[in-house]
This record gives sequence, C-alpha cells and structure tokens, in this order.
Amino acid sequence: MSNDIMRLSGINSGYDTESMIEAMMSTYQTKIDTQQKKLTKLTWQQDAYRDVIDKLTTFKNKYFDILKRDSYLMSPSTFSKFSTKVNGKDSAESGIRITTTANSAVGEYSIKAKSLASAATAVGKSLTPSDFSLDLSKAANGSDYTTSTADDGTVTRNYSLALDVQVGSVTKTISFDVSAAETDGNIDQAAFNCALTDALNNKLQQAFGLSGRSGAAATGKTDENGNEWFLQAELDGDKLKLVAGGNAAATVTEHTGTFGLSKPAK
Repeated sequence: MSNDIMRLSGINSGYDTESMIEAMMSTYQTKIDTQQKKLTKLTWQQDAYRDVIDKLTTFKNKYFDILKRDSYLMSPSTFSKFSTKVNGKDSAESGIRITTTANSAVGEYSIKAKSLASAATAVGKSLTPSDFSLDLSKAANGSDYTTSTADDGTVTRNYSLALDVQVGSVTKTISFDVSAAETDGNIDQAAFNCALTDALNNKLQQAFGLSGRSGAAATGKTDENGNEWFLQAELDGDKLKLVAGGNAAATVTEHTGTFGLSKPAK
C-alpha cells in the first residue's frame, strides 16, 4: 500500500491555502526583500570603494614611487618642465637658454642684450687648464640637451656638441655626442666627463690622425703601438687638457655647446 498522498489544496476544504500562506508570510517576505536591497546596496558600495582604492593605488605608484624619476612628484625637477619660446621659437633655436622652476610665472618677458658674445678661443701647443678654462661642469649644465627615459625610470641626458679645432694649417669642426645619466635633475658629472673625453678623443683621432712621431720622440698622447696622436684630450678633474703632437700649435673655438673657454693661452 502506497504511503504517497496527493495534496490538492483547497479542493476538499474549499479554501485557497496557498494564498492564505503567502498572505501570512508577506510580512516576513517584505523583511527579506528589504535586507536583500541593503545587501545589493552594500555590494555596490564595496565595488565603488574598491574602484577608488585602485585609482589611489595607481596614483601613488605613479607619482610617489622614487624609482620612477620621470613622474616622481617629490623630485625637484618635476615642476621645471614648463616650455619656453623666444619670438615663437624654442629657446635652443634662438641662441638663448632659458630654464624654469616651480616658481616660474606664466607670461612674456623682454631680454635686453648689452653686448654680443663671440666664440671663445684658446691657442697653444699644450692647452692646459692653467692656460685656459675648458669647464666640463659648464658643458654639462650650460649646453642644450635632450632626455630619454628607460623602462626602469633611469633618465639620460643626450648632448650633441662641437668644437672648431685648428692644428697647424688644418681647421676642422669636431662634432661628438655625449650621454650620461641624471638623478633628481642632476647630471652624473664624473660619468659625463669620462664620456665626453672618450667621445672627443675618438673624433680627434679620426679627424687629425697621427703626428708621425713614435717611441721616445713622442711627447703627446700615443696609441697602443706608441704612435703619437696629433691632438688628444686628457681629463683633469672637471676640465680638459688638450695636447698637440709634433711641433704644431692648436686653436680651439666653441662651436656647439658651452665649454667655458674664457681666455686664450699665452
């Protein structure tokens, strides 16, 4: 004998029991619906808070990470990136170098030239720092440059420099490129000095070659075989010593860049 019972609501009794049960439970269902709405609202709030937190974290990682030097807000160079123009041209094209700071005010400014400068020149067989001032610190901080940023945030300054060099009766423009890293807006001066000396010597060797003297007869810089170069640069602190081989005298004149040549050799 089966124990299954077929229930037919309200047929035997004449009452709609399902509707009666729903009516009796409506108060509780309202409470359930209210709590469900609150839960939904809390879920939306959590999503909103999570979105704000993600954006704040992204902002912090970009602007307050000391390893990201190109965007680090605490770097003194961050607010020095205003653009400047001279008569509608970039300052580098006009021959006037303009630097800005965080305190720079937007506006138009007039510059009055009291005198016109000419390229500084040094002459002599041995162009030493005691004879003239070829200041690499001025070259690093006074010459125009571009910057490049690596994936790790390292900023590198790139310079395109040139000197007009005359040895004997031969005059050539020696153009050379120098790159060195900067930290918080300051150039790595030691790295710049070494890079400039190597780049300049490489171009001087290509331009003027050997003097024809070697061994004990050589008084200037020599190659690995003892052959004397016509003209070579030797680093002396933040300045350069230039030595002409043979009996030739050398004349050096600024062409591109600021080298601080202040007086001719005597």
